[in-house]
Amino acid sequence: MASPTEADIQGQIGKACKIFEEMRLFGHVSSPNLLQMEGDLVAAAEGDYSPELLAAWQSVRTGYAGLIDQAVTVLTPLLRTYGQFMGIPDTDPQAILTRLFERFTDESLTVETRAFTFGSPAADGGNTGTGTVNRLTTDANGQDIENQTADGKTCECISDEHSGASEHEELFLIRGETELRDRIQIAGSGLQGTLKAFSARDSQKLIQNPSFDHIDGSVGSLTSIPGWTPTSALSNFDLNTAYYRNPFGSSVTPYSLKIVGNDTLSQNFNVRRLTFNPNIPVYLQIAYDSQTGSCDGGLTLHLGGVTAQVADLSAAGAGWNILRIALDEDCWFENWNQEDPTIGIQLSGQSTGYVLIDDIVFYPMANFDGAWYSIVGSGTPFLRGDKFTWEDTETGAIIQRWLMRAYRRYLPHDASPTWADPGTITPTPTPTPTP
Repeated sequence: MASPTEADIQGQIGKACKIFEEMRLFGHVSSPNLLQMEGDLVAAAEGDYSPELLAAWQSVRTGYAGLIDQAVTVLTPLLRTYGQFMGIPDTDPQAILTRLFERFTDESLTVETRAFTFGSPAADGGNTGTGTVNRLTTDANGQDIENQTADGKTCECISDEHSGASEHEELFLIRGETELRDRIQIAGSGLQGTLKAFSARDSQKLIQNPSFDHIDGSVGSLTSIPGWTPTSALSNFDLNTAYYRNPFGSSVTPYSLKIVGNDTLSQNFNVRRLTFNPNIPVYLQIAYDSQTGSCDGGLTLHLGGVTAQVADLSAAGAGWNILRIALDEDCWFENWNQEDPTIGIQLSGQSTGYVLIDDIVFYPMANFDGAWYSIVGSGTPFLRGDKFTWEDTETGAIIQRWLMRAYRRYLPHDASPTWADPGTITPTPTPTPTP
């Protein structure tokens, strides 16, 4: 048997996906569709044998839903054929899809995008805590993460400091919309999980002295800032008794870092020999107050090879503000990693005043339904019942949709892909039997 080309394999996968897409469309999208006609049948059912009729129909519906769920059994041998073409030893479809993702990335190959519109978590009007639900929907290549369910989601605080959690580290329940009775129609993920809010106390697992509460010497007469190294001179730094929040409670005296001159304070990851999972993004933010000290110039937050910046501190809002590494590809290890990576806090272009820095939050993000999350409170802690909601929508795509439904995976994508979705498939005519 001749070995199929890549175009042949892609064509076969496209045809298989098209079959299941047409089954999905007939199930609940086309007019008329199976669910509409089922409603008509159930509404019209009457007579002595209607219970048997409805039971028989339920068996038919269950069988149809089961056919749609067979996508994974049909696509798996096709993916294994793709693996053979690529010359890899893997036979597990998840491993093959990982290799395929790498191949598509390296060679700029794409499938049709599902074209997501991602909602932003919005705080309920009755919330007490003023923190945020930070959501990352971009992968390391700067593409939308498309193995997500396009539905509405809710994230609600279920445990605060008075109901089992620590202050500033509250527990949240995150959930998607209710899943429907079977997979003929997917309008909700049906998923739920828990997320914990992050604080500087979590950061201690990765970096030393993230809230600048441990000092050598005294305020105004520092001999060192444990864990941190100035680039130029320690005299450009001091501590201040004003602070953003204190996640350590009464166990320590809270301070903030005071930067009084142009310099950088940094912490090298090699000191603790930190290691990171390249497949899990990290979240990094600092709190800063430039108005109390009437500071000008710019503030830059460094994470290895990426940065975030406040260009003009004199124009910043009053009180404490947040500077974070952008929620995009910068959060991923392969983009910020470098030899001797550091976290750095840099003041430059300053001619007057000082800026206060506090509460470094640095921690791996948590995954839910494909996206990545970091919940971070503010000076006002979250309370049980605080809630955030958002909704995602999509235009949809055939191949990408069925990779998601079968394996919860996605491939690099584009609106003008190199591997196009299958169009209308013209059936091959059945030969006329010879008399």
